[in-house]
Amino acid sequence: IAVTGDILRAKWRWFATEEGIEPADWLKLSDGWLSAFKKRHGLKGQRLHGEAASVNQAELEKERTALKQITDHYALRDSFNMDETGLFGKMPPNRTLATKQLSGRKKEKHRLSYAFTINADGSEKLAPLVIGRFANPRCFQGKKAKEYGHTYYWNLKSWMKSNIFQEYIEDLDCRMRRENRNILLLLDNFAGHKYDKDRITNIRVHFFPPNMTSHIQPLDQGIIQCFKMHYRRLFSERAILRQLTDIPPQELYNINVLEIMDLAKEAWSEVTSTTIKNCWRKAGIL
Repeated sequence: IAVTGDILRAKWRWFATEEGIEPADWLKLSDGWLSAFKKRHGLKGQRLHGEAASVNQAELEKERTALKQITDHYALRDSFNMDETGLFGKMPPNRTLATKQLSGRKKEKHRLSYAFTINADGSEKLAPLVIGRFANPRCFQGKKAKEYGHTYYWNLKSWMKSNIFQEYIEDLDCRMRRENRNILLLLDNFAGHKYDKDRITNIRVHFFPPNMTSHIQPLDQGIIQCFKMHYRRLFSERAILRQLTDIPPQELYNINVLEIMDLAKEAWSEVTSTTIKNCWRKAGIL
């Protein structure tokens, strides 16, 4: 249950009414009262993250058991998970260390979508699939993304769509046929994950139930978070290097799409196999 200052005040009035206290004798419940109450009880504002609280624990354990029966038929190296995330690669830090309040900058809402694929023993961490908003960003200078070492698609919403997913899964299936492997691919039930089953021979696809991915999807157990932490560090280090070349402060965090993709590629390379294995273990589906 989300508790706010207004809820605390309303609950106080409810208790006062139950105790028969006349409204004329009620406290004013000012901001000062609220601050003192929070300090006295060690309360601080906390952001609610993800969807974990939406899950029925009995259903969750039932699904974990079912997934273990599926993954048990595959070697760790043949058990894969794929998921997408948004990367706001141009957004500078919104917190700072300072001796006084400072003005911020307009937030950069530019987003690239990243699709990551990893297997359970951490031995295969596929190159990210990147989805942007423009077919040929100016920074590509007329070249294709593949010439820069990136797998890049585009649509106006810069998000996974069924045509992109179809090409992705066909490429992966083709690779598995060449290697004479049959693999398991675990996915969330996002609408963009539609594909022609008749064209896929060496991949078994299993979709996670709604609202459970925050608990049982390995990439959601810290792998994507680890990638983003590496990216933010590299992004900040880049700004420091730019500052040393006398670039104006307001331009330190300027970065184009290709530079974001290069930084993200380096950040993904720093996610270790140990992290990947630990997150699969945390998911509890092996």
